[in-house]
Amino acid sequence: MEDSTHFENEHICFEFKNDILYGCYKASYVDLELAKQIVRWRLEFTNFQPVKLLVTQKGLKVIKREARMYLNSDEGAQLVIAAALIARNAFEKHLANFFQQITFANPKVPMRIFSNEDEALKWLNKH
Repeated sequence: MEDSTHFENEHICFEFKNDILYGCYKASYVDLELAKQIVRWRLEFTNFQPVKLLVTQKGLKVIKREARMYLNSDEGAQLVIAAALIARNAFEKHLANFFQQITFANPKVPMRIFSNEDEALKWLNKH
């Protein structure tokens, strides 16, 4: 049984720390259906409350265009106040930049890419 500050399965993990929702992709491949399920898990885990989101890409290798577009849709971004993506290496930066290209075309929530978690947290806490 998961506690109220942590949720984890084979695809994603969520954890609350200091009013920030940390999300970590564990799945290597995210398509539209999995993206929709991840949003449902997030909404259920947070009891449908607004959150500031810090995302790491631990196991992520591919995120399909349809999944990226869904995550930036009204439905996919619902109740996200702001999102910070942590990209610690060149491959993660490449994936984050793909997502950023979609969000900057029509952003639903403020989003930035960081290589440093402390900087990401400072930015999130301004929202």
